[in-house]
Amino acid sequence: MAARPVDDTDKVNALNRLASGFVRKAKYDTAAILARQAILISQKLEYKKGLASGCYYLGQKEQGQGNYSNSMQLYGIALKLRRELHDTGGTAFILSGIGSLHLVANNFTEALKCHLQSLKLFEGIKDSAGTSTAYYNLGIVYYYLSDSKKSHDCYSRAYEICSGRGDRKGAANALLGLGSLHYEEGDFAEANKNYMKALVVQEEIKDIHGLGYSYTCLGLSHSYAGNYVEALVFLNKAVKLRTEMGDIGGLANTYVTMAVCYMKQKKYAQAKLYGEKALVLAADLEDTEDIRGAHEVLSETYEGMGTSDQAIAKKALYHYKQFISLRDSMVNEESTKKIVRLEMNYEFEKKEAATRLEQEKKEAVALAEKKKQKIILLAVSGFGILILGFGIFAYRSYLQKQRANLEITRQKTLIEEKQKEIIDSIHYAKRIQTALLPHDKYLLRTLERLNRS
Repeated sequence: MAARPVDDTDKVNALNRLASGFVRKAKYDTAAILARQAILISQKLEYKKGLASGCYYLGQKEQGQGNYSNSMQLYGIALKLRRELHDTGGTAFILSGIGSLHLVANNFTEALKCHLQSLKLFEGIKDSAGTSTAYYNLGIVYYYLSDSKKSHDCYSRAYEICSGRGDRKGAANALLGLGSLHYEEGDFAEANKNYMKALVVQEEIKDIHGLGYSYTCLGLSHSYAGNYVEALVFLNKAVKLRTEMGDIGGLANTYVTMAVCYMKQKKYAQAKLYGEKALVLAADLEDTEDIRGAHEVLSETYEGMGTSDQAIAKKALYHYKQFISLRDSMVNEESTKKIVRLEMNYEFEKKEAATRLEQEKKEAVALAEKKKQKIILLAVSGFGILILGFGIFAYRSYLQKQRANLEITRQKTLIEEKQKEIIDSIHYAKRIQTALLPHDKYLLRTLERLNRS
């Protein structure tokens, strides 16, 4: 196969980068045009990396517009290509997207598997951005599995990693997750604190998609707290943003929340309007949760309008039956969720145990190194003290030797002086003796004289 032109692969990469940027800005039509161009050129060049990226970004566009089936097919192609390329990071990234689609379909087992696999791969290559995303996604899954403790742990870990690496968007998403947990517990004040912290960051970084979600969350929280005026301010902002970016799934959810807000105020005409809008959009997307929510609020709305009118009573009954049917299916889903939790806790806890073991190993190595350094320090210190002691001993010995030498010198000098005095005395005595004794000639003359006599 001929070498592919460098300029053409650069063009593919540039197109994919642009597509990614437009997806983040929720400019889905532009993103689709760019991604399709990247795919066409990549196919001609047999450029797998470019083709995988193009399919992924086109899949993101489909997901953002609620076309989940198309999105899953595109993600599947991208995943196959990334695995063929042995691209660990790319594989983990696409698994995150597939896991999110399984979650939308309430397929919790597959969603959890995908996100756990993604986490393992990201941690294996020490990708902190991917790791934080995986923890955030796991927080969402555990939230839907009603496991608030694990959800809180995952969101907190995601927030910690994102804050540490300066990822403000990721940190804001984690705050939204933590806010949702407080909302479920009925702690609306704490939920709103987290939502507002996230909102401030999203406004600063111009995260349009995130803002739409935050506005809806704040609207829902204020509605259930009875702050309807504030709730509608946030919900109207959410509708405007989500309409502009074509976020149909998000818009359906916002409409359900608006219907609830109006119904609680007994403004039944507005509640009916938004409830029916939500039902149409949710039905098109086959979003079970929002369909159930729309039927519930419409049932309560028609009941509030009064059952004396036969037509209204029938509608109230119809929506109530639909709600009950969906609620019962959700009860079954809750049973499934419990089974999934029992099945999947082992994997997650095994991972946590492995993480703890790795941390304990690191701590043991650090402790051993610390002990080693302490031993070395003590040995060096002991050797230093020994050398110092030897030096002191040698110096003292030197001083003693010097003193001994001085004493020897003094004694020698003294002896020499005494010796000199003795010799001088002997010489002196000899002189005296010599002076006192008669002369030899005198003695001879005396002896001769005596002999003659």
